[in-house]
Amino acid sequence: MITFLITILCLNIDALSYGISKGLTQKFIPQKFIFFITITSTIMFAIPLGISKYIYNLFNPKTLRLINAAVLFLLGLKYIFEKPKDNKQKRQDFFKVKSCLLESIIISIDAIFTAILSGFFGNFFIFYIFFYGLTNYFAIFFGNRFFYKIGNFSKINLSFFSGFIFIFLAILKVVGI
Repeated sequence: MITFLITILCLNIDALSYGISKGLTQKFIPQKFIFFITITSTIMFAIPLGISKYIYNLFNPKTLRLINAAVLFLLGLKYIFEKPKDNKQKRQDFFKVKSCLLESIIISIDAIFTAILSGFFGNFFIFYIFFYGLTNYFAIFFGNRFFYKIGNFSKINLSFFSGFIFIFLAILKVVGI
């Protein structure tokens, strides 16, 4: 049980990095969108976790890890090479639900692949889902709020920092961690 809880905490490094990247680029994520992203991400984790005991033997774990790593690597490159836009335009773009859904998918990729590979047979399914959702919410919320303040203070675009976190996570996936 403790091992799986630690795994869930590690899965939410993506959510933390997302919150950090938005904060550093001066995007303040409203509470309702954090809830939307958290609920969507939790559902995207719960479904593969729930069916993983039936399907995990159908997939090659190494192939799924490499696909996961490629997605994380590309996401990291996106954040590193993303050109800063006008802050007013960024705020308007972010308020769209479609954008939030896409962001939810992006930060859930690692959780989806990990859930499929888990072959989950435990009795604590509801608890794990609740724990994932709770840590996901706090990772986005605190990452965004703290680094939004740092971004306001520094006046320097540090969005590349989040990109390096995603690339580091991709490297860890390639080596099997």
